[in-house]
Amino acid sequence: MTSIDKFAVRRSFNRAAQRYDAEARLQRAVANRLIAGWVPTPDAFSRGAHILDAGAGSGFGTDALTRTFPNARVIALDFAEEMLKLAHRKLSHRGVVCGDIEALPFTDAAFDFAFSSSVLQWSDDPGVALHELRRVLKERATLLLATYTDGTLRELQNSWAEPDDGRHTL
Repeated sequence: MTSIDKFAVRRSFNRAAQRYDAEARLQRAVANRLIAGWVPTPDAFSRGAHILDAGAGSGFGTDALTRTFPNARVIALDFAEEMLKLAHRKLSHRGVVCGDIEALPFTDAAFDFAFSSSVLQWSDDPGVALHELRRVLKERATLLLATYTDGTLRELQNSWAEPDDGRHTL
């Protein structure tokens, strides 16, 4: 397994923050489909539940969660400060926290629901990230997760094989 240089990833996301929303069509589509495809129980999150958006980026998933569950307290977590600044402007009445999904800065069993879309591929050890998500979830809580795996975007990888030998997708 290739080691992820988190400082380089953070630097890259910080540099891309201002144009991220305009270019993150795939990430936004995945997040929206993940939320739309989940059918919670009728009273889910009607009583001020706590929701974590782990890897919130600029906050478009957090915004969708806030609209879907208006009575919940939604926390946006990301490790790229510039992305969180965008999220904070977008979601000024909601909490934003700078932190790493592999070392979540929350107490055990703090959340009723966690959402994480298009994030695990930036984790050095996805098992550690999943353990952390489980740790901060209450018993019988829900984790809604989407990630890219080997073979995702294979067509794009194959299309780059002709012009050069460089790696253009994760």
